[in-house]
Amino acid sequence: MLRRLWLSLLLVAIGGLSACGEEPARQLRMGFNLWPGYTPLFIAEHQAFLDSNQVELFDYANTNEMLRAMALGSIDGGGLTTEELLHASDLGLDLVVLVVTDISNGADAIIAREPYPSMAELKGHRIGVEPGALGALMMLRAASSVGLAPTDFDIVDVPLHQQLSSYQSLAVDAMITFEPVRTQLLDAGGHEVFTSADIPGEIVDLLVINRRALERNPEAIQHLIDAWFAGVDYLSAHPAEAMAIIDRRLKLGAVELKAAMAGLEIPNRPAVEALLKQRGRALLPTMQRIEQLMWDAGYIKSKNTLSAFFLPDEKLNVRGR
Repeated sequence: MLRRLWLSLLLVAIGGLSACGEEPARQLRMGFNLWPGYTPLFIAEHQAFLDSNQVELFDYANTNEMLRAMALGSIDGGGLTTEELLHASDLGLDLVVLVVTDISNGADAIIAREPYPSMAELKGHRIGVEPGALGALMMLRAASSVGLAPTDFDIVDVPLHQQLSSYQSLAVDAMITFEPVRTQLLDAGGHEVFTSADIPGEIVDLLVINRRALERNPEAIQHLIDAWFAGVDYLSAHPAEAMAIIDRRLKLGAVELKAAMAGLEIPNRPAVEALLKQRGRALLPTMQRIEQLMWDAGYIKSKNTLSAFFLPDEKLNVRGR
């Protein structure tokens, strides 16, 4: 509650400052965690498709840190799931979707220890999760899949960068996680009891931008989008070279990285345009269902006009020049 109040007050202060005068165009600053679905942009950076004078990339340990940076104006946007976008909007951030980066088809998972063969057997036991909307949704969907509620489990907050050590130290009995930590936990002897493949199409990752930045710096945003798709095309055309670039970031090793990437669908430019046209019409039914789930569970306190997250067709930047 205090964190929500702090963020709301901060957003009011920032809004007052921006109202004092026209903001000049400046370099875009974008934040990301280690999720492999965002790696085409880092491929673009490595291959010099991305001009660092126009766009700079920043790493964050977790999504909550990234949202705080967005609220402070330290970054203009970054990578969020649809669940995290809804949570960000609930906190007062005004974000717009630029690109659908990927769809998770197994890369998000709940990894359990050997004594617990299924989600049902974890009832009453400790499940670690990174605080945030994505973990909350995974917990809700996994629990409901066996006729239980999240309150039937002992939920423990574990930031992503501490999940492997927490699992190895026996601090938890299972972990809600995502790549690259998913692969690390499997290598540590864990097994999957629930994955995003069990809820197809629900875990969708997005490249989002603050609406003020969208209006202030359209040329840099177009460059960002074009660089993204250059990275996607490079991954498709030169998979071996691209995977080597990705592994410098994720540090999984060739075999594990291949398995990690297999749990992702990274759409190309025409596929992204199809998802975003008509103000995200193809994505809205799933987003509406997720929003209702989050609302019913008390994870968000407000609802949105979901189409407002998307640009009208005449302003879609994904078509290229």
